[in-house]
Parts: sequence; structure tokens; C-alpha cells
Amino acid sequence: MFDLFDPSPPEIFQRTTQQIKDEILAIAKGQTLTRRDIHAHILRAGEWFGVFKKPHLTRALKELQAEGNIITRDGNVSDDTTRFTFRG
Repeated sequence: MFDLFDPSPPEIFQRTTQQIKDEILAIAKGQTLTRRDIHAHILRAGEWFGVFKKPHLTRALKELQAEGNIITRDGNVSDDTTRFTFRG
């Protein structure tokens, strides 16, 4: 009955990705962190365990780089040891 008002799977994915981007910017501004460190910080925020998966984090990091919030990275976006340097 309410299907017209329910968000679609792509809309849910994008909303989750945007929330993760906001979380990343809050913890990483002006820092250099590995993807593994970013993931751990997000999980420690308390509300994310079981809510997001690797594709959400990968998309969030790619979008942050495209938006100019990530200055450099030294590897593949999906590699846990890649270091990302964030704009201050």
C-alpha cells in the first residue's frame, strides 16, 4: 500500500553512503588515515555496526575524492592499507 513512498534500494544505498561521508569528514579532516582506520573509526561511532558494507565505504571514499575532500591516496580505494589524506 505504501510502496510509492518507500525509498528504493538505490536511494537507501545513496542515503547510507552520504551519512558515511559525513561521518568520515567529521573524523578525518586534516588527517592521513588508512581505509582500515576509517572503517574502525566509523564502527566505534556506535550506530554503524551491521548497517553498512564495503561497497558503501568504497563509494563514500570515491565521492569524497571526486569532491576534493581527499587530497591524496597511495593505493586502490578498496584496499584496506591505502592511506587517504583529507583536506583540513
